[in-house]
Amino acid sequence: MPPSFARWPYWPDAAALAGLGAATIVSAFLLFYGGTLIGQDSATQFYPWYEYLGDRLRDGDIPGWNPYQFGGAPFAADPQSGWMYFPAMAIFSLLPLGQAVPTFIMFHLALAGVATYALGRVLRLAASGALIAAVSFQLSGPLISRAVCCPASFEVSTWAPVALLGAELAIRAHDKLVRLTGWIIAGLAVSQALAAWLGQGAYYLLLMLGAFVAFRTLIAPAITARALKLRVWDLLRHGGAILLIGFGLAAAGVLPRLAYIQRSNLAGGEYSGHNSWAAAIGGITPGMLIDRILDPTLYYPGAITVLLTISSVYLARRWQASGFFMVFGLSALLLAAPWDTPLHQLLYVTLPRFEVLHEHRPERISMVGFLAIAMLAGASGSALSRERVPRPGTRAVLGGAAGLALLLLALRADSAMETLGWGAAGLGLAGALLFLSIPTMRSVVPALLAVLIVADLLLGFQALSRRAPFGGFHRVDIESYYAPRSAAVFLEDRAVEGKGRYLGYDAALRAIADGQQVLYRYQFASDDTAALVVNNRGTLLGIEDIQGYNPVQPQRFTEYLTALNGHPQEYHDANVYFGGFNSPLLHLLNVRYIVIPANEEAGRPDLQTLDRVLPTVYEDSRVAILENVDAMPRAWIVHDARQIETGEALRLIDSGQVDPRQTALLEEEPPPLAPATNPAADRAELIDIGPDHLEIRTFSDAPGLLILSEAYDPGWRATIDGEETDVLIADHLLRAVPLPAGEHVVELRYAPPTLRIGLAITGITIFSLLMLVSHQVRLRWQAR
Repeated sequence: MPPSFARWPYWPDAAALAGLGAATIVSAFLLFYGGTLIGQDSATQFYPWYEYLGDRLRDGDIPGWNPYQFGGAPFAADPQSGWMYFPAMAIFSLLPLGQAVPTFIMFHLALAGVATYALGRVLRLAASGALIAAVSFQLSGPLISRAVCCPASFEVSTWAPVALLGAELAIRAHDKLVRLTGWIIAGLAVSQALAAWLGQGAYYLLLMLGAFVAFRTLIAPAITARALKLRVWDLLRHGGAILLIGFGLAAAGVLPRLAYIQRSNLAGGEYSGHNSWAAAIGGITPGMLIDRILDPTLYYPGAITVLLTISSVYLARRWQASGFFMVFGLSALLLAAPWDTPLHQLLYVTLPRFEVLHEHRPERISMVGFLAIAMLAGASGSALSRERVPRPGTRAVLGGAAGLALLLLALRADSAMETLGWGAAGLGLAGALLFLSIPTMRSVVPALLAVLIVADLLLGFQALSRRAPFGGFHRVDIESYYAPRSAAVFLEDRAVEGKGRYLGYDAALRAIADGQQVLYRYQFASDDTAALVVNNRGTLLGIEDIQGYNPVQPQRFTEYLTALNGHPQEYHDANVYFGGFNSPLLHLLNVRYIVIPANEEAGRPDLQTLDRVLPTVYEDSRVAILENVDAMPRAWIVHDARQIETGEALRLIDSGQVDPRQTALLEEEPPPLAPATNPAADRAELIDIGPDHLEIRTFSDAPGLLILSEAYDPGWRATIDGEETDVLIADHLLRAVPLPAGEHVVELRYAPPTLRIGLAITGITIFSLLMLVSHQVRLRWQAR
């Protein structure tokens, strides 16, 4: 290189970032060339939700309610809806869906790589070592693989290095503006983890961040001679400032979610009753650990990365942060195991609700634990690049690691991919051992290792893509995949006219997951499934489905659907089974259209029965749409009400003992009612409808009760002719509004107080941070 460039102090960083950029571009090629790779959760949950979020934000609305899933449910309060997750809000509101999805994925991969590189450099790794750390984390299983299938997981992973970077900048800062900037960076990362996955994911990021701040203030402070009480003060001020900023920025999402979880099917994070299997401690056994290191899975860390991590015990023993990443990495590995250790008991006692959250797939701690693996691998690469003369210990460690790679290859290799991965690991480390003897090649060795790591991880990702779990990975054109089929167009037309909800049904599209039967979501890539307009396509298309795939559901709706079907179902799912078509509870949900396969196969009496009983209003080569003529209207008036115990309404209506057209079942004392002189004159006419509001013109010659075929939630507020009135729970699930005699206009709006309070706190937090930053900038300019 020219002498002038060789003297430029930033050329190692420029070269390393160029290499990171090249790795990111190659990963984009694998993810998007020939179509976008999608997985079960991304296709059936997150992309429909994020598109709905973007649509509402483009219209200038806050998406409090989703009327297109479960017959209506909270949206902003849903822990994984994307509300207050700034990348989803920005990207999906600014770009069409086909462009938003790849932009969203690549933003996260790039941010994870750059933030990990910056963290390595701030922690004094060489540029080559920071590059090894960056590519090891960016392309590991919890990031690139889960970018396809499981957005919430890889979103939390992305913000882990950002959180540590901000904390490190704040802790070592001598300038108030730099310290404040570090707090804001770490606080932003915390807020985004809370917005992406309030619960298990955010808890893991907070656990890692808290441990890191404690390490850097109490154990390895920036000023080593600092007194203990000052170290404790540093812990409190740095930790407190980051948490205050993080929760303040996330308040508009956190407060509604904390309230909603308490009335959901997973209240408090509990998995009980029919869903107790979900809380069975799983974890990774030693045998599984070896399998997941050797076999490309969603948890694949990379063979060379692991061997460099092991080598860091010797090579990086003098690195200032090695103690933290070694202890945290081993702790994460221990917590991922299916054993009840003293560490488990310590955290269960000291951390609120950690036990009940961690028991649900404890191996998920890898989403932050893999950052420790990547940083230690980078530390080994950094140590190699800085050794002028290879020490005997270095040769021994690398030679032992290369020998271990070849031994594992001989013992475990049963596929070409394993042979390639472990062969590359052995050759890479053997080459490092050889090239370290050549002074001019010493700086090249870490770069060669980075290239081998990228190749290993991307080849592993390619292998996983061909045999991924949960219905597999599928390459699709996003716009075509989500484009409405002809049956969906028919339902969209009816939705504009307000003519009722729908559901899709085909019991043949089933799979067994964790011993539970699930419908539709494992067949998310099938055209047969898409034609049924299931898997949350209603949310994407703006048509009202009473089904859906979502782990968080209103508890009353879950109970309602269990009574309707006659049995519970896997807690992620909300689907109507064949037995539910005979229940009056189905009619009560305003379900007017049922989408079924057009070709009635032999041995399918369920389809034949439905087709015989219900008239067909639409048919094409793939599906038929039947009309449920017994469906209740969107709103009606009754003049009789009974008070019953909570839960009794479902039994009384399902058994036919109570006709909901005539009598409302309430869980409190009914309001004053009277029989109508002319019942035929009663009317409830829907005059305006939106996602978060309804307007109905009513008339009755006697006091009555307006019943709406709409799911109740305490966030709904009602007015009659502009005067506020109560919203009651009728028939276990529905909304009811007491009506005086005469003609009135009833308006309902969804305005939960937790959302308003949260927005106020978030707004105050943003305003305060802007004021503090501008104040510090002004002071700096004045000083100059």
